[in-house]
Amino acid sequence: MFTLALTGYNGEQRIVDRTSEGLIGSRTLIDVLATLTATEKLSLILNYDYAWQSRAQLADGNVGRAKWNGAAGYINYKFNDLWRASLRGEIFDDNGGFRTGVDQRWKEVTFTVAYIPYFNDKIEIRAEVRRDFSNVASFANKNNSGSRDYQQSFAVEAFYRFG
Repeated sequence: MFTLALTGYNGEQRIVDRTSEGLIGSRTLIDVLATLTATEKLSLILNYDYAWQSRAQLADGNVGRAKWNGAAGYINYKFNDLWRASLRGEIFDDNGGFRTGVDQRWKEVTFTVAYIPYFNDKIEIRAEVRRDFSNVASFANKNNSGSRDYQQSFAVEAFYRFG
């Protein structure tokens, strides 16, 4: 009915991501995940991450200690074997702008509907709508004429489970 997982990661990381040269720092991530299966149809999930890097290229151009953290909450409901829905909310604090390039607090809300066809339970089709918010104007406008503090997105996804 209830699970709790604590995971930690640590290793060397370049001060600038996706490069094979330059200074190296040490990156650490602590992840906590709690799941409550309230009923056969309803589950609640909380996830919290805290991370830091000892030497990092910060958004202001300086090299220093970067840190970031985030939390997410999920409400999942299974209507039947074919249909389910999920509501997720997240908060991400990019202190110093190391992860996103902007010093910001980012929030998002996502609603997802999923369908598993009766003829093949290895296939799943999802439709979702997501709204992101920031405490600063960090999302570029479509025509590149400035930025705003929110963005809206829609997605349709299809998955196939192997095994």
